[in-house]
Amino acid sequence: MMAMSDEHEEPVVNMLKTKKNQRRRTRSVIVDDDQANRLSTTTASQQPRHKIRHHRRELNHEIHTLRKMVKTLASEQHDLQKQMVLLSQMRTTAESNVHKMETELKAVLKRLDSEPRCTGNHHNAEDVAEISAQNKKLAETVDRLSLKVSGVDQVQSSTLQLFEAMERLEERYDDNISELQREVAKLEYNDGQLTSTVHTLREDQSEQLELVKSMRTTTTLLQEQVQADQIRSALLLAKLTNNTLAVMNQSHGQQVQNWRLAQLEQSIQSAQSIDSLRQSLAHLEHEYNNLAHNLPHDCRDVSSTGVNYILPRESNEVVKVYCDQETSGGGWTVIQRRSDGKEDFNRNWAAYKSGFGSVLGEFWLGNDNLHRLTKENTTMLRVDLWDIYGQYWWAEYDSFLVGTENEGYAVQFHGYTGNASDAMASYHQSMKFSTRDNDQDLSNTNCADSYQGGWWYSHCQHVNINGKYALGLTWYDSLENEWIALAKVEMKVRDKRIFNLPTSTTTTTGSVNTTPLVDNLTYTGVGYCGIMSGCFVPGCTTRVETLEQENRTLFSFPKDENRLLIWKRALPPDAVITKSSKVCDLHFEDDAIVRSRVSIVDGKPTSVVVRPVLKPGAVPTKFQSIVYL
Repeated sequence: MMAMSDEHEEPVVNMLKTKKNQRRRTRSVIVDDDQANRLSTTTASQQPRHKIRHHRRELNHEIHTLRKMVKTLASEQHDLQKQMVLLSQMRTTAESNVHKMETELKAVLKRLDSEPRCTGNHHNAEDVAEISAQNKKLAETVDRLSLKVSGVDQVQSSTLQLFEAMERLEERYDDNISELQREVAKLEYNDGQLTSTVHTLREDQSEQLELVKSMRTTTTLLQEQVQADQIRSALLLAKLTNNTLAVMNQSHGQQVQNWRLAQLEQSIQSAQSIDSLRQSLAHLEHEYNNLAHNLPHDCRDVSSTGVNYILPRESNEVVKVYCDQETSGGGWTVIQRRSDGKEDFNRNWAAYKSGFGSVLGEFWLGNDNLHRLTKENTTMLRVDLWDIYGQYWWAEYDSFLVGTENEGYAVQFHGYTGNASDAMASYHQSMKFSTRDNDQDLSNTNCADSYQGGWWYSHCQHVNINGKYALGLTWYDSLENEWIALAKVEMKVRDKRIFNLPTSTTTTTGSVNTTPLVDNLTYTGVGYCGIMSGCFVPGCTTRVETLEQENRTLFSFPKDENRLLIWKRALPPDAVITKSSKVCDLHFEDDAIVRSRVSIVDGKPTSVVVRPVLKPGAVPTKFQSIVYL
């Protein structure tokens, strides 16, 4: 009977184990499929974030419930397994007792059969009674055992039903687990997408913060530039005021001339004959010639910076120019300026011949005027440059000559000094002037048409300061092998005889009258020349406030090497001399500086200028204060 129960229980258990293993294998396959399809799941990423969170909470709740059910079923299964063990032990004990009883019964029956029938009835009756009692007990025991076995069968049947229920529950759990795993995979993918989005947003935020910082820096720089522009505007306003005063002075002289002209016109109107009219016209022409001839030939003979009128040598045309008395000793006549691109420099040959623009803005003085100013081969050229970063550059040539129109306005440069490198003489030497309608360069193309401006082009240029402003003005720096991008340019010329030693200390021509304020200090012929000769001093009208709060006149250092050597020996040992060095009048002995009325004589009516000058041979020997460097 025990063998039959074991044979009935083992197939059921094995069947349950087999199904359970199959479910596990199926579950692993589903999990693998879920992992393989996880990357292809993209639809869930389009759901709103709050719906995903709500669905996730529901799934977590179901998982928690299923886990509790699994734990409960596992506990009940454990209890049933204990009961099955106890029942199996009870069944084994009962079967053992039945077997013993059957053995004893068989032994009793054999003993009865072996005893003689002659024994007394008394013994037989006792044996029969004893056997009946044992059979009755055995029957009761068998009944009880049958009841227990039937109970065990019922328990086993209930256990099978329970296993089937657990199997269905596990199948449902497996199905739900698969769905949950898919949902979890979707949620994890969505979470990854959201994390990536948050990371991208943080990066964008950091970039925006960097952009805001950059904008703040740019704003600060712009504010500083605005402040600098305001300061420049104030300086320009002050300069404009000074120029206005100078123009008013000139206007007074012009009014006098207009009055004279008005008087001449009245004389002409009141003339009674042609002879008197001719005499009036001759007188008017004579007055005009006197006014024109009294004009300076260049800015050497002009006292202030600003707009002035000059009469170039061998010319009958008065030219309006801008004089620079502040740069490198003064005396400069500005011949070209570029600053804002408002003036069109892409002009024809005739325009460059006569000049164009305004001397207060962008302009070209004219090739004919350049020839008149430089034809005596005593002219210096200076080019002041400001790049787009605000840095200042300059180039100066000791000799600058422009030929006639028949010579194509060919140019000569010699004696370079400066910090911008020699881009003129090294590349444009002896070149003829070219415009869009008169190509005289060495290139196969029309350089003037390409760069939209007239210039002394070669192949084509190392200096492009007359080209189109919007395309960029440039100067080639041969030392650094790079182009300097320019924002502003000024070209200016000066007669270098301003620095020459006069041949005599007293000269008279015709009926010229000189009235010196100091004996033996009347100079003739060239206006003021240079400090090494004791003539007028470049920049001597510039005044500066010293450490003692006194306004003093500045004197430029001499360019003559012998004179400069004498000055160097007179200076303190720690003094440094540069090309822009100056000293003040407080560094000279009192009798070394005088003011003289100087008459300029060159065969024409005299112009008289009063200037502070140094006596010949004067050197700075007093250094109680400061050396201006």
